[in-house]
Amino acid sequence: MDNALETVELEGNYQKILLIINMFTGVLPAIYVIQIPYLTKYPNFFVKKLNTDYPNRIYEMDYSPELCDSNLYEISKNPNKSIINWSYTFDLYCERKIYITIMTSIVFVGAMLGTLIILPLPDKYGRAKILKSITLISLFLHFSLLFSFGPTELILINFLGGLFSQIYALGYALFTEFFPKSKNGLYIGIYNGIYSLAGVALCFFFMYSNNWRYLYVITCLIHCYYTYITIKYFIESPRWLYSVGEKGKCMNALSEIARYNEREDEWNKFKVNNSHFFEQQNNSQNENNKSYTILEILQFKSQRNTFIKITIIMVCASYNYFGIILNLGKMKGNFYLNSIHAFLGELVAELLSGKLADKYGRIKIFILSCIVGTIGYISYLLSPSYKFFFIFTAMIGYSSIFNTICIYTPEIYPTKIRNIAFSYSTFISKLSPICVPILTELMPNLIDFSFILCGIIAGIIGLNLEETLGKTLIDIIPEEEEEMENLKMKMLNN
Repeated sequence: MDNALETVELEGNYQKILLIINMFTGVLPAIYVIQIPYLTKYPNFFVKKLNTDYPNRIYEMDYSPELCDSNLYEISKNPNKSIINWSYTFDLYCERKIYITIMTSIVFVGAMLGTLIILPLPDKYGRAKILKSITLISLFLHFSLLFSFGPTELILINFLGGLFSQIYALGYALFTEFFPKSKNGLYIGIYNGIYSLAGVALCFFFMYSNNWRYLYVITCLIHCYYTYITIKYFIESPRWLYSVGEKGKCMNALSEIARYNEREDEWNKFKVNNSHFFEQQNNSQNENNKSYTILEILQFKSQRNTFIKITIIMVCASYNYFGIILNLGKMKGNFYLNSIHAFLGELVAELLSGKLADKYGRIKIFILSCIVGTIGYISYLLSPSYKFFFIFTAMIGYSSIFNTICIYTPEIYPTKIRNIAFSYSTFISKLSPICVPILTELMPNLIDFSFILCGIIAGIIGLNLEETLGKTLIDIIPEEEEEMENLKMKMLNN
């Protein structure tokens, strides 16, 4: 399969189109997740203090719970110093602030369910059908956000948005299946960096713009373009078609990529010289097209060990990342500038670790990231000064851990189970941030130690992972392939 893909070229015109499609796919979670802190930020108020000597004097004040006492204060929104966001438009403060809590939580509930419901579908029905369908659904939800008229509607839209936005994880598989493996780390680093870059863009938007509907006018137009090019140009993954034994469709997909990349002559010669390649696939088609559940995957020894290791690493990386975010939230300074610094730290980590992983190997950079993150956090705890620098360093390390494991995971799993295995590891890892606020409340003296311990555990497990740089991708589960070969031998003997 590698020779067939190299024949139609892995860095041609089609890959440029797919790069655009993939990058837009990576922004989908930002629309529903990163936006929440900005769209739910409380307004600034004009306040009259009742039961005082000057009940008509007006003060400008930020929101605080005591302002909700109507016996003591009379409040009205200050349009001059407030963002015209959801909290301002729909009065989501005082007795209505419960809507903010629900909206924030419901996005993550949708995201967790999305990893279980949405991500396994591309392995069963193909990459193209699922991506195109969800792109259309996401476009409808995006316009629904633009024209939303109340918090109840926003809760439903954000739940569905969180659910369907998890298709972004398919992007990791697409980079692995369509692009040169020598640059896979760089591309996935850029892909993860798009999420961080979207966070920076949102910060600047809300710093200099004053209406949330303007934001959705811009992003809806971009989403229309993304939907158009996805539906028109996205071709089913030849690797996936190969793994399920679809001979004719695999040839058609490769032929179409060859046409885009102006490699039709080379492709026609390859077909003539390697006709047995497709005939072999045709003969084994009925045996290859089975889809697996996670319980069936864990029955394969080769996949069970890998799944357990990667899941533990993802849990540790997610736990530490959200621990860092909590510490950033406690720091003083401008809310927007602190957010920009945090997102820029992630962006640097993702681009740098991706590029280095292509040069020195996934495992080496992963171990280095664990060391940087752990030392950065220990320094943050022990140092009396430069705390922002050390927490910034820790964030770079922990972001790099997640980035390198996202590069590594699609390469280690066979094509047939690439998405479903990744989806369950991701789902389990999303449970870990739930523990951070609970443990912070119950064991405040041990929470910092737990962050350090997670970094060490991830590093130790990483030492036992097999390097994937420079190795051929696996399309069929080894045990399944062995079983098919044994079956063929029995048929020949009979």
